[in-house]
Amino acid sequence: MGVLVFPGYAENSVFPGGRVPEGMRLLNKPYRRSELARCMREVLNKTS
Repeated sequence: MGVLVFPGYAENSVFPGGRVPEGMRLLNKPYRRSELARCMREVLNKTS
């Protein structure tokens, strides 16, 4: 299962060492709708 994370904090605060676990995609705020759509498509494509 793919996971898309929208943290309200710095990447280093959310994931130890700033490394996003495999299978997860990080989208920092603020983001555009086009960025959200692209990230969602990436996550969905990896899980299908």
